[in-house]
Amino acid sequence: MAYEMVGRQAHKWLGVGIFALFAAHHILNAEWSKSIFKGRYTAFRIFQTVLIILAFLSMLGSKRHFPFGIW
Repeated sequence: MAYEMVGRQAHKWLGVGIFALFAAHHILNAEWSKSIFKGRYTAFRIFQTVLIILAFLSMLGSKRHFPFGIW
């Protein structure tokens, strides 16, 4: 959401909320992370894993947007 549209405080709290949802999502899905190297890799599973890695790299590329200057 554009900073200019919502203002400084709302932008900050929306960012904190989105980060909290991001963290909760990964905590709740920790079993998936543990099983990434288990099992057989089909073409579809390889495709999904590549997309996940690309999404992760995209987040790292926008690290300046994380709340509280974590990075």
